[in-house]
Amino acid sequence: MKRYNIKVNQPLPSDKEIESAKNFNALLKDVEELHHPQKMATKRHKNQRLVRILVVIIAVGLALMASFGLFDKKEETKKPTQTVNPK
Repeated sequence: MKRYNIKVNQPLPSDKEIESAKNFNALLKDVEELHHPQKMATKRHKNQRLVRILVVIIAVGLALMASFGLFDKKEETKKPTQTVNPK
């Protein structure tokens, strides 16, 4: 427990100290910057554009692979085996 400095039963701050720490304009400014709808929308739209571009690239790649026949399974030519019928 030596790593932690836990202060128990601290004295309560006075009313003057509480009033001096109240700054609602700065708090409102911070909240508006964090939760600005236009900034959040641009981030979301950038991510959606990136996903759409990746989907199109993958679709074009798969179409090219299919057109060149890269998905066709090549069967190995096997020698015909002789079956022996016991009499």
